[in-house]
Amino acid sequence: MQLRTIAQAFGGKNLAETFGQMIRELAHAGVIDSPSIPNIDIKAAPDGLAIRFDEGSYVAFTPPAAKCLIARLREYVSSKEKLPLMIDSTSNFMIARKVRSVKVTIPALSNDSITKVLSPDLASDLADLIEAALENVTTD
Repeated sequence: MQLRTIAQAFGGKNLAETFGQMIRELAHAGVIDSPSIPNIDIKAAPDGLAIRFDEGSYVAFTPPAAKCLIARLREYVSSKEKLPLMIDSTSNFMIARKVRSVKVTIPALSNDSITKVLSPDLASDLADLIEAALENVTTD
């Protein structure tokens, strides 16, 4: 019962979204470490970022491609409308909605593609993590 009261205090969201929001706010305030997402690794690469799902290969993303992925993640999380499968072969990812979740596949259209189905909170966290990693990329 108290958990529902907490959820209502955070805008009436479900418990998963409430705890996700609480974790983000505590991380932003410096109370806890910034969240990471299990089995997703993001690191600097020579021309931008490299992202890996599970134990797959790292997939390179230029800064514009990473920004495109961030924008699409946020769009697919926030949209109340049904959005179609989007294949961005230039940026090398696919994204779709699966009920309320967001389905992300990297690299796009490859035999080695790996798909992650993320809750809206995790998809939002992924966008934030990519954005934070992108801020540390220097372009010469």
